[in-house]
Amino acid sequence: MNDILTGFDYSPPPASRLKRWVACFIDYVIYFTLIGFSASIWGDRHVNIDGSVSWELNGLPGFLAIVIPWLFFFPAIESFNSGQTIGKALFRIKTVHDDFFKVSFGSSFVKHMFDLIDFLPLFGILGLLVTTNNKYRQRIGDLVAKTVVIDANYTPPAQNTY
Repeated sequence: MNDILTGFDYSPPPASRLKRWVACFIDYVIYFTLIGFSASIWGDRHVNIDGSVSWELNGLPGFLAIVIPWLFFFPAIESFNSGQTIGKALFRIKTVHDDFFKVSFGSSFVKHMFDLIDFLPLFGILGLLVTTNNKYRQRIGDLVAKTVVIDANYTPPAQNTY
């Protein structure tokens, strides 16, 4: 946000790409661990030829067991924990609206709907290219949802009131 009278930029600095990527990695390790746990409880148990045991989630139950938690896990945590997932909290970064107010469940949901586009094609290179080429280091999901990831410790400068 620019102050039109003084020309100062009061926008918080965006979080570093390294913090964002490592926090994302931690969040997805937690998520896939939960999915693996779910598969071991509700999945079909198979004993392989070599004697090892594997679990499979097939059909609609398998699809729902993976997609439903993914759609709601990250947005729920972000919206109820002041814009921080577990990984973001560890690195003291948070997601906020582009006007720097608290992120809502809806905005976080929209942001995470684009995770597939940001991460899966080319193993995240697309998301990295997009974050490198804009002012607030926003991914495609951030741009669509109008959110920004900033350092959680940022405090805006005191403004004079006359």
